[in-house]
Amino acid sequence: MHDQLLADRDIARALSISPVTIRKQRFERRHGLPHWFTVDAVMVGSAPRYRASEVFAWIQAQAEARLATSTTRVGQ
Repeated sequence: MHDQLLADRDIARALSISPVTIRKQRFERRHGLPHWFTVDAVMVGSAPRYRASEVFAWIQAQAEARLATSTTRVGQ
């Protein structure tokens, strides 16, 4: 089964952020700088694309981590 590929603008739209932020995250990750977006890009020619399944899994993991953190704080 083929996985849909997403562009920076698609991910940015899903996260309600600027596509520039996704590009900056990719740059920072590639250069070993602090970053929060940890999905590997697939290069299609010179265009970076992301597997939709990996992006959505990353979003789900972020939501679960946030929920676990807020649950821990409430239960303290």
